[in-house]
Amino acid sequence: MIRIVAVLVVLGCVVADVRADESISRIEELTKKVQEPFSVEKAIEGAPLESVLEFISLRANVTILIDLEYREVRPRGATGEPEKIEIRQYPVSLSELRGVTLSTVLRLVLDPLDATYLIMPDHIMITSNTLAEKHIGRDVPTAKRGHKQSLIQFQQKKQPIDTVVDELSKLTPVSIMIAPQVKTKDIEPLTVWFKNTPLDVAVRTIAEMADLDVIEEPNLFLITTPERAKAWREKHPRPIAPMIKSEVK
Repeated sequence: MIRIVAVLVVLGCVVADVRADESISRIEELTKKVQEPFSVEKAIEGAPLESVLEFISLRANVTILIDLEYREVRPRGATGEPEKIEIRQYPVSLSELRGVTLSTVLRLVLDPLDATYLIMPDHIMITSNTLAEKHIGRDVPTAKRGHKQSLIQFQQKKQPIDTVVDELSKLTPVSIMIAPQVKTKDIEPLTVWFKNTPLDVAVRTIAEMADLDVIEEPNLFLITTPERAKAWREKHPRPIAPMIKSEVK
């Protein structure tokens, strides 16, 4: 009886490992998928979001689910109070697109809605930036949210840091550079796999893996040596916001 129980336990562990490997494999496949080229041969004018995502889903052979019902949206160029609309019926317009990635197309579709996408174990989930940040355990005020905080899906295996940074730069309008003082040939090849990761976190992680540091400027990340980064911060100290004293009654 004990032997039977032991065998069942072992089989259960094997099945769990197989399922975990399958889940990782699917996530890896989706991560690669959003980095692949995707073309829109014919312009889209005012089509419902649900239809556009269905078109993308069929073309890319991926499952896309919408985790939103209603949103308050202010159409581009409009003033006044935002309108509450049903997300699935939101009109989407896209020009002809060639030579871009699936990730770029999704961002062009979702940015006007203050929405983004997350890579899940077996599908791509469409959700709001606010819910996405809570999902990954990060909360960025809307006023401070920008391209540096955008979530990325990115994978590289045993690649030189130059290649890793170059490929990452292709996914974002933010400039990411390596300072010429960095001896890149002395750095071991890097393996990274960022899933639903803010860009700034990804850049700092890459720098940390290579024992380097990051200088951050508007729309720019410069990966450099710790010594040069420290000297730069001493020369360009960031202003500290004054504390607001509360009145004690």
